[in-house]
Amino acid sequence: MEYNDTEKFEIGFMIPDRGDLLEAPKLERKIHNLNKLVKALCELNNQPVDNIKVSRVENGCVEFFFQQVFEVAQDTC
Repeated sequence: MEYNDTEKFEIGFMIPDRGDLLEAPKLERKIHNLNKLVKALCELNNQPVDNIKVSRVENGCVEFFFQQVFEVAQDTC
């Protein structure tokens, strides 16, 4: 988790590749589950429940970065 500004924090997730992420449906399922987790954390923290919006993707492995308020970012750690 990186500090980004006074309102939002950057959260990074790395999805380990066990040789099964070459197929789009399997990668899509993992991203879908991550989205559900973050939406549930938003709801628990009385925050707007929106789909995650990926701010960047790193090369070399499957890593996603997105921004959320502090309470949600803290719960993902």
